[in-house]
Amino acid sequence: MLLLPTVQSLLYPYPWHVWALSILAGATACLGKLTGHGRGIGLFEPLRGDPEKVEIVSLWLIPYMPTWAYKALVLALCEAIVWAGISIAVSPWLMLGLLLRPAAYLIGWGIWLYAENNGHIRRTQTAKGKSVKRISFLPDYVGVHTAIGEFLTGAFSGGVLASILSLT
Repeated sequence: MLLLPTVQSLLYPYPWHVWALSILAGATACLGKLTGHGRGIGLFEPLRGDPEKVEIVSLWLIPYMPTWAYKALVLALCEAIVWAGISIAVSPWLMLGLLLRPAAYLIGWGIWLYAENNGHIRRTQTAKGKSVKRISFLPDYVGVHTAIGEFLTGAFSGGVLASILSLT
């Protein structure tokens, strides 16, 4: 007779607080993404559109900061919400993760500006016939400033999480 594991037997190895902290980490990560970060992604583009929900605490800074710095701040605020639950669950040092996305996007934009100034931008046609500018010396999946930022955000986040977990 085939014995299927019960829900209790699957959950048993972990105490209740591990599950509670895991739910908290997942909830804050989702909440951080829901608060928005769209206006912060294009660091060196003009500030357009309606403010994101998270910007309510920083709108007063717009006249006092360069646009790119304000957008980096918006990204940091969103990431602070994302990393809050994970930091409570794993280690307070993970709150340094809030700096990862702005740094990754600054690197992505730096690579884009270098490529643009040195003639390394090419136009490609998508399947739908749309023309897209990409960096010629990078693969298509990371050939744009925002794609580089997202790629590096994931790499940096994974590195920080792995280093914290290796210390515990």
